[in-house]
This record gives sequence, structure tokens and C-alpha cells, in this order.
Amino acid sequence: MNNLFLTSINRTELEDMMENCVRRVLDEMKTEETRAATKEVFNLSETCEFLHLSKPTLYAMTSKNLIPHYKRGKKLYFKKTELTNWLNEGKKKTASEIASELDDLIARTHKTF
Repeated sequence: MNNLFLTSINRTELEDMMENCVRRVLDEMKTEETRAATKEVFNLSETCEFLHLSKPTLYAMTSKNLIPHYKRGKKLYFKKTELTNWLNEGKKKTASEIASELDDLIARTHKTF
């Protein structure tokens, strides 16, 4: 059992202790976030978390070659950059993007006549 020691500390000492604890926790969180952000290759579980998909859904997508992936033995791997590009390919244009493209097309068409 841990021994409990009671002692008097002033407000400044308490604030310093609390600040140090919060800094340590924040530093640990930053380290984990940095590690995750810089990770280039994901395993199946990490990919599920990144894409917010279930494992059965991801397995089905890989078996139908609907998503970029790599297979080594019985393990599946995914490159973050390829997943990001794959997501961007499915982007639907906004009404303003479509209108802007239409304006550009009309402007180019009028120049040719």
C-alpha cells in the first residue's frame, strides 16, 4: 500500500505542480498525434479507424479491388497518401464549383467564335 504524506504547500507550489502534470499529459498526447500523423503505412485496424469503416466492410472492398491496398502473406497494408487520393477521387463538386467551371467553359467557347 502506498504511504500517504500530508504536507502544506502554498498556492504557487500547487499551481506549479498542476501545470507540470498538465504539460506532461499534453506532451504525451502530442507525441502520439505526431506519430499517427507521420505514419505512412497503415495496417487493417489503423485503416478502419482512419476511414471510419468496419473490418468486414474494408475486407469486402479489398476483395473487390475497390480500394488501393497491398498484401504480404495474409496481412493487408494501406498507404495513407493513396487512401487520401482515393477519398478525393470520390469528391462531389459543390454548386459553386460547377457554376465556376460552367462560366469558364462559356468564356472559352465564346473566344473560339
